[in-house]
Amino acid sequence: MIKSLRIINFGPHADTTLEFHSNVNIIVGSGCAGKTSIIRALKLLRFYRPNNFRFHSHFAKSKSSKVIVKTNDDTKIKLEKTKKKAKYSIVYPNGKIQSFRKFKSTVPDDVINALNIHDINFQYQLDSPYILSESSGKITKIINDITKINSVNSWIKKLNSLLKEKQTIYRDSKDGIKDVNKQLSKLRNLKLAKKYIDKSDKIQKRIDKLNQKFSEIQSVKTDIQVAEKRIEILNRKLKAQSLYDIIESYNKKIDKLKNDINQVEEYIERLNNISRYKKKFRIKNKIYIKKIKKLKRCPFCYSKIGEYNIKEIQNEIGIII
Repeated sequence: MIKSLRIINFGPHADTTLEFHSNVNIIVGSGCAGKTSIIRALKLLRFYRPNNFRFHSHFAKSKSSKVIVKTNDDTKIKLEKTKKKAKYSIVYPNGKIQSFRKFKSTVPDDVINALNIHDINFQYQLDSPYILSESSGKITKIINDITKINSVNSWIKKLNSLLKEKQTIYRDSKDGIKDVNKQLSKLRNLKLAKKYIDKSDKIQKRIDKLNQKFSEIQSVKTDIQVAEKRIEILNRKLKAQSLYDIIESYNKKIDKLKNDINQVEEYIERLNNISRYKKKFRIKNKIYIKKIKKLKRCPFCYSKIGEYNIKEIQNEIGIII
């Protein structure tokens, strides 16, 4: 329902605003006061004729005429018309704005839906009474156009198609959820495996550091062996007493190198201990896996586990029995 109407530069109306009552409205005025222009302005807004610009006020300074309607839900529909161009605009209560420029002689559907005005709403002074004078076929056509019954079948087809599509998506999503749940059930012992992996990483890092030190020690040992050979050569050459001090200095270096050798041997002994520790670690892990196989219990929560879980634990710590 129309709440208000504003007409600018339309016939005798320079700028007229009408506020309508929700029940019956009566417009009274003398001849040529612009009563019919109100109906024409509404009809132009609803049906539009591109070549019609005779309604433009001759006294208007502006080159455009405007018809602005506000509905009961506070939607604002405006038509601005010049001699060559026209523009529709809709301002919705939520602030959204739509504009339409290139529509030729066909009023945009959004404008029609916002106005909600039909042929039945327009009747002039000399028109015969509606219903009494129209044929039953024309009455049926008008009612169908207003209620949009002819569109129901297409709506139902679209609705059924959309429903099938959503059902397919639902089934696919349901199957996907089942697959995800299966995958999650396989990974329930992932936390336990991560602990073993972290421990193994720490041990591997220690081993790498020791291997690096061992390589350095081996290099030092080689240098020491080369130095010892050089010292032996020098000792054979240094027979004169005058070279005694030099020999003594070399002896000190030899003592120092021997001390380095002892340190190298200590490092080697430590590496051997690490190797023995690794062997013990493997043996203990084998015993650990055997016990888990025998008890068939989780080592953390003591819940029952199957062969699959035991194999996962066994693979994670790298033990094959």
